Amino acid sequence: METKTGNVGKTSSIELRDDGVYLVNGSGYRERIADPISVTALGVGLQDDVSYTVLKFGDRDGKLKTDVVRSALLTAAPRDFTARMTDAGYIWPETSAHCGRLIRVLSAQNPSRRVAVTVVPGWHGDRYVLPDMIAAPEDDDWTCHFCRNDNVRLPDFVCSGDLNEWQRHVASRCEESSRLRLAAGASFAGPILRRANLESFGFYFVGESSKGKTLCLKVAGSAAGLNSASGPTSWDGTPAGFQQLALGHRDNVVLLDDTSAIEGDLKALRQFVKHVTFRLATGRGRTRAGNYERITGAVHSDMRHVLLACGEDILFEPGFKVRGEDVRLIHIPTDS
Repeated sequence: METKTGNVGKTSSIELRDDGVYLVNGSGYRERIADPISVTALGVGLQDDVSYTVLKFGDRDGKLKTDVVRSALLTAAPRDFTARMTDAGYIWPETSAHCGRLIRVLSAQNPSRRVAVTVVPGWHGDRYVLPDMIAAPEDDDWTCHFCRNDNVRLPDFVCSGDLNEWQRHVASRCEESSRLRLAAGASFAGPILRRANLESFGFYFVGESSKGKTLCLKVAGSAAGLNSASGPTSWDGTPAGFQQLALGHRDNVVLLDDTSAIEGDLKALRQFVKHVTFRLATGRGRTRAGNYERITGAVHSDMRHVLLACGEDILFEPGFKVRGEDVRLIHIPTDS
C-alpha cells in the first residue's frame, strides 16, 4: 500500500510507503527519511469514549508492530507521542522538522476502518477479549485493539503446550490433592463470574513452608496463562498497585504469593491484606478530582475476578468478630 499526502511545505511533501517514509521534493526526487509508519484504523475507547489512532510501524529490529494511541497526542502533545513511539521501538527522522511534518501527516490520515479500543481485558458485551485473542460468537467480525495504559498492569499471558499436555502434566496430578483441584477450578471460575452474575471473592492458602501453597497458585496460573518466568506476584506492593494488577486481570484469576513480603508486624499484615482484599473484591478505587484523573489516565472499569493468595499467617484476628471483608478471602489450610 502507498499513501501520498498533500504538500506539507512549499517545495516538498511526505509519502508513507510500505518500505518507509519518503520526503519528495518539487522535482519528484524521493529521499527515505524514516522506517514505515501508517494509520490503519481509528477507534473509540470502551472505557472513556475517547478517540484513538491505530498505527502500524517498523521497529528498530525491522519487525512490523501495531500500537494504539490517543488521537489527541498527535495534535496536542506531539512530544509525548514521539516519546511513546520511541519507547515502542520506532526510529524517527533525524531532524525535528521532518518529525513534525510526519506527525502532522499521520494526524490527518482518515482510514475507513473503525475499531473498538480497550485498556482492560475481559468481557465486553458477548466477547471475551485478551491482548492477542478475541473469543466471540461465530461470524462476529467485531474488532478490538488494546491500548497500553500505565494504570493497568497486564500480565504476560504466556502460552505453552496444548490442552492435551495440560491435562496430562497438570490436571492428572490434581487428582491427588483437593487443594490443587480447587486452585485449578478457580482459574476456570474467574472468566465466568460476570456471566453467572457473581461477585469477586478469593481463597487464601495458609500453612507452613513447603506445603504446596505456591504450587496451588502455579496450577491456577497454568490454565490462565499466568506462569511467567518471574513467578506469581508477591504482596510487596501498594493498594493502588494491586488495583492496577486487578484491572489487568479483569474477568480472570489474580495470583498473589507470600504475605510475608508485607512489611510490619502480624497486625499490620492482617490489616493490609484485608484492606487490599476489600478494595479488589468490591472493585472500588479512590475518588479523585476529575482533572487529576484526566492527567493521569485513570481507568474507569468494573472488576470481577477470583483472588488466589497464600502465606504462613492466619489473617483472622482471634477474638474479633468476622466482618464482610474477612469472608471475601476464604482460608484454605494446606497442611491438613
